[in-house]
Amino acid sequence: MFPPAPQTLQDAEANIEIQYVSILATAQQALAAAPTERWVGLIGNLAGAVPEVLKIPDWDELIRRYGLAIGVEAVNMRTREEVQQELDDAKANEDAAQAGQAGLAAVEGAKLLSETQVGGGSDALQQLLPQQ
Repeated sequence: MFPPAPQTLQDAEANIEIQYVSILATAQQALAAAPTERWVGLIGNLAGAVPEVLKIPDWDELIRRYGLAIGVEAVNMRTREEVQQELDDAKANEDAAQAGQAGLAAVEGAKLLSETQVGGGSDALQQLLPQQ
């Protein structure tokens, strides 16, 4: 009934899922988002007293699914890989900054030690020995 898929789609490894969306289907999806809103609201209310509840949801997935349920197009969301790459880059930059600060502190410490007077060598030893 349908013509064959273009070669680029035949070679693709990803599965393609076709969704027919009507106004009614969109309304039903938005209605299905209400329990998520209630749950997130409850978590927000409890978080002040029980901060551990913030670790329960998979926030990334929850936000993506909620957005799709209320009609946000996937094209408006950054991919999981893009988000992970940005997090990895930020962590690497933070680690590099900390390493740079530690290196700077070591250099300043070495400079301070090199400028410190440590005594008069044999004169200091003479002061420690009993006078004869």
